[in-house]
Amino acid sequence: MKKSIAVLGATLIFGTGLYTTATPVLAERSSSEIQLKIEENRQEQARVEQQIALIENAIKENEKIIAATEKDIKVTQEEIDQLNADKAAIEKKMEERNELIKERLRLMQQNGGSQAYLEVIFRSTNFTELIGRTNAVSKIIEADQNLIEEQKKDAQLLAENEKEAQDKLTSLNDKKVELEGMVATTAEQKAQAEALKQQLENEEDDLLREKREAEEAERRAMEEELARALAQAQTQAQAQTQTQAQPQAQAQAQVQASQEQSTQSGESTSSSKSSKANKKSTQIKDSSSTPSASASDAISIVTSVGMKYIGNSVYVWGAQDPVNGYFDCSGFVNWAFKQAGYSIGRSTSSLSTEGTKVSVNDMRPGDLVFFDTYKKNGHVGIYLGNGKFIGSQSRGVGIADMTSGYYKDKFSGHVRRIIK
Repeated sequence: MKKSIAVLGATLIFGTGLYTTATPVLAERSSSEIQLKIEENRQEQARVEQQIALIENAIKENEKIIAATEKDIKVTQEEIDQLNADKAAIEKKMEERNELIKERLRLMQQNGGSQAYLEVIFRSTNFTELIGRTNAVSKIIEADQNLIEEQKKDAQLLAENEKEAQDKLTSLNDKKVELEGMVATTAEQKAQAEALKQQLENEEDDLLREKREAEEAERRAMEEELARALAQAQTQAQAQTQTQAQPQAQAQAQVQASQEQSTQSGESTSSSKSSKANKKSTQIKDSSSTPSASASDAISIVTSVGMKYIGNSVYVWGAQDPVNGYFDCSGFVNWAFKQAGYSIGRSTSSLSTEGTKVSVNDMRPGDLVFFDTYKKNGHVGIYLGNGKFIGSQSRGVGIADMTSGYYKDKFSGHVRRIIK
């Protein structure tokens, strides 16, 4: 979008050179021509104002998502803090178990290790005592084993919880950074649009001033022409009074005027018929129906339907609003395929499993291409061919190059084919 605005600004700056100097322009452009320029200027101002409103809404929406993300980050950080507190308690408990296990091992070693357990059993004086002592020794050994197993479970659970929370926090922080970048980009677009609007307003003032000067010049020219016409008419009237052929001249003038009127009437009738014929022809042409899209046309639809949003859209996280031009990457892809009659997933995660996976060497226009941005398969677009793809990027819907720069580094080689 920034590029589109910059190009538009350059066009208007170039156009300014056509009418900022009053003296030479007045000789070339009439007030009606200048009025057409004024109307074009005002239409462009209206378009820029709509774009500013669109950008402002996008900034607000993305700022809301940033606020929600910051809240999630805070909650996740609190979870991590709680895990750290639990970690200290678990580590203390594990240390106490370690000391208990060490003490048991030390006593076992002092008493001859497993021989001590055997001695306890063999000192039984009868069978009943033997069974009792055997059960007691088994419980002691089992208790030691349970302590060791509890140690392992606590250590594993602690590591898993800590990793899960840390991964979540990292993902949220990455998402926040990406959103902040988008807000900064749209703010830059807004500043450019406002500067362009101010330029257009200045040019309108110049045009209005030029129009007033042209109208004044045209008024003076008309007065001079009228004065010359009156003087000429007076001269001719005086000459006609001095000639005897005046009645005949008047009769001829009347005949000529009648003929001209008749000719004009015929031309008017012919023009009217021609106009009606043209209108009828246009209506017939406009009434022709558009054939339904075949399977082979689906690729053409999904690769071209979004072109109208280039320069007229903004990126809003989680959005799919074609009326206002709000899309995130997966929302745009889902919408484009819907126009061709295909129902596919709405998120990058679901889209990453749609259709059939194909190799980079076999990809063709209409395939989905994925990029590892803030997460794996975090961004998706529609391949156009020649290393280009269309999607909702940080500046809104646009065409990007995946063979160089940012997207070359982020391209994962993951390609999915939806249209067979």
